[in-house]
Amino acid sequence: MKRKIFLHVDPHKTGTTLIQKVFLDNQSELFRNGLFYPKKYVRIFGHHHLRDLIKDRALTQLDHDFFNDINSNILLSSEDFITFSVDDFKYLKSYFNEFDVNVIYSWRRSSLKMYSIWQEVVKHGQSISFLSFTTSI
Repeated sequence: MKRKIFLHVDPHKTGTTLIQKVFLDNQSELFRNGLFYPKKYVRIFGHHHLRDLIKDRALTQLDHDFFNDINSNILLSSEDFITFSVDDFKYLKSYFNEFDVNVIYSWRRSSLKMYSIWQEVVKHGQSISFLSFTTSI
């Protein structure tokens, strides 16, 4: 039976960072249950570096060997996986042809993201009320 790669592909503002932090904090427990969340390729909490390598078609034999040496299913997560094109997914699938690739996707209604997006805008230096923000969009 093929091992599985679970590709957690959530868009921004769907709780992905928290989920990734939980994955990192519980790596040992995940591994005991047959799921490996590698620290390799992690930038901040997610596998954003791996996403860049896939987009650039820059995976190497060392990368291939790293994944093949893991004797469990693998969980990879990056909100930037959402930017993958069909060709990116084809490249990923061909590169990991020893694995069944499974995509996990979460969706969040846009209206429920508004407050969170506004918080990000304020956090990054803008001074705007929530009412002004929502009426300016």
